[in-house]
Amino acid sequence: MKIQMLDEAADWDQIEDYASSVNGAIVYFENPRLESAEDSVKESVIEYYQYQEDVPIELISNMKLKYYGYIEFANPDVAFDFVTDYFPRRDELPEGEEGEPFWYQCYVVRQDGVVEYDNKALRPGNNR
Repeated sequence: MKIQMLDEAADWDQIEDYASSVNGAIVYFENPRLESAEDSVKESVIEYYQYQEDVPIELISNMKLKYYGYIEFANPDVAFDFVTDYFPRRDELPEGEEGEPFWYQCYVVRQDGVVEYDNKALRPGNNR
């Protein structure tokens, strides 16, 4: 697993370009709400992810510093498993403002640019 953090959100052209440069698939993740959040909220979010079972320490360290990034995987299935294990869907968090800062939007993107999965919520026909 290779992690690359970004200073700002990537657009779809950048995401597709990056996905095409890897052998396998990527997960692009973002949480722009944390940029303007208070430090106490940022700390709560990091603690939430830090105490999830087996979240890679490298990912937590990077999430403390930046709110956007890519993670490379050998194939889309491994990327899908990673996202479903470590990044909850929006509907799995508390509703409203309480859950908002904890949600990272994640996309599993194949090398050909096809989005295999996004964690906004399971929708028939759009996700696995």
